[in-house]
Amino acid sequence: MSLSLGEAEMPALKERNLLGHMVSWSYLHSLDTPENHAFIKEWRQFTGDPEAMTNDPMEASWIGFKLWTEAVSAAGSTDVDAVRKALAGRSIRASSGFDVRLDAENQHLHMPAVIGRMDEKNFIRPVWTSPMLIAPEPWSRWLPENADAGAPQRMMA
Repeated sequence: MSLSLGEAEMPALKERNLLGHMVSWSYLHSLDTPENHAFIKEWRQFTGDPEAMTNDPMEASWIGFKLWTEAVSAAGSTDVDAVRKALAGRSIRASSGFDVRLDAENQHLHMPAVIGRMDEKNFIRPVWTSPMLIAPEPWSRWLPENADAGAPQRMMA
């Protein structure tokens, strides 16, 4: 199971037999939804490449831009504080076809998980999608609220 191998890396691995290998993402090029078909079509028209692939980082960028533009419109301003307030809890239909939601407190996305398996052509096919959005669990041992969870001691110069 890979948590970092995606469609963008597949052309470099075309000589490898990855049949049955699994990956986990929140987006796969092969998702069969009207929104994803439109996303792929628009990308292929933009690139001029009828075989151009989409991938998880591309969808994440698309989501971020769409959320930001909706928040700016709702705030009536590009002021950072006003946009942040307008972003809190905002939901959109992602290009994957899933509805995603920005957490009102930490600005991480509630998204589905998708497990994919490589076919005989090293194309990733979805085999499982979470039945609901998965809430983010942001954590950093360097944040003050997590200090008791093993934050490293500051080094003195």
